[in-house]
Amino acid sequence: MAQAVTLPTITRRTALASAAAGLALPSIARAQAAPFKVGALLPLTGGQAIEGEAQLAGFGLYMDSINWTAGGRKIEIIKADDEMKPPVGLQKARRLVENDHVDLLIGPVSSGVAVAILDYVKQSGPIWICSGAGLAALTRDKRYPDLYRTSCSSWQTNSPIGFWSAEHLGKEAVLIAPDFAGGRDTMAEFRAAFTSKGGKVLKEIYPPLGNKDFLPYLSDVKSSKPAFVYVFFSGSDTVSFLQQYDQSGLKQAIPLACSGFTSHEQALDAVGDAALGVISCLHYTAAYDGAVNRKFVADFKAKTGLRANYAADYGYVVAQVIASALNATGGKSDDRAAFGKAILAANFEAPRGPFRFDPVTHNVINRAYITKVEKRNGQLENVPIEIIENVIDPGVSA
Repeated sequence: MAQAVTLPTITRRTALASAAAGLALPSIARAQAAPFKVGALLPLTGGQAIEGEAQLAGFGLYMDSINWTAGGRKIEIIKADDEMKPPVGLQKARRLVENDHVDLLIGPVSSGVAVAILDYVKQSGPIWICSGAGLAALTRDKRYPDLYRTSCSSWQTNSPIGFWSAEHLGKEAVLIAPDFAGGRDTMAEFRAAFTSKGGKVLKEIYPPLGNKDFLPYLSDVKSSKPAFVYVFFSGSDTVSFLQQYDQSGLKQAIPLACSGFTSHEQALDAVGDAALGVISCLHYTAAYDGAVNRKFVADFKAKTGLRANYAADYGYVVAQVIASALNATGGKSDDRAAFGKAILAANFEAPRGPFRFDPVTHNVINRAYITKVEKRNGQLENVPIEIIENVIDPGVSA
């Protein structure tokens, strides 16, 4: 509940007199009147721009529904393009903090960018709500009090399908992901879960980020003869890989499983039928038949002309968390500890399902959807085949 704040009595006459004398209004009134500035550090150009734009659209969709106001305070968003490049991300984070004086930072998508900005934001920056990067260490050994994550950790999306695959897909796998922090972290989490259930990783393959030709790597897959292949790609890499995996004829012989970031709804629209039958795991699917999600999917389509996906859910959810905290504090954010406590108290039904934080790690507690790509009414969908509740990152280093 918002705390009542008693302001000094200011009549129209005294206000006019103060203005005429060049005097300022009381500082608490100025603070409450100042917009709450959110700095969004996201990829807005390049192959991953689709994810940054979807997150911004989801953020705007929720903010539109509350007239960009919470706790009696207007909310503004200042966008910065990190280009998925760690040095650029650090430069833009500095600009958001030092030039734009943002009250809170959201994003990034890239774990590499998250690592690049971590020390700076920890020492000099505002509260950071990570609404994208899944690097597990952010809410494990690198966590600190002013960092919260509303998206997911790599453990939460890769470990459930690692356990599940050993039981349902086979005991031997080849793993493929881009050669960057997020790709390797993703594979490490899957590998640990898969091997704990008796699985064996025959080979791990790490093409460069932004690779276009996967055929040489697919030759390695064919010669390894695994029971299945597990991959993680995002952005334009997703389209190239899924189409080439299908065109090579491998999909008919070797089942393909992936992180849900690879087979999200907008990627399915770009890939087409080459994605049919792909198994994935993620905390969001547009096919989830919940009342909040049905409305979200319809509203997002009406706003953007696109299908809702996990990135749209990311933006919508982080906006809801920010609004929840501002409402709880009556719009006050200067007391960092109190505002952080209000963030942690966020508890609501999100498009993805129930939303709440782990109070120890500050990482979100998610649901995991194991899905299979099917065509329904002429549209490819990630149809749930199993739902795993209360997926809590262990919060410790692997």
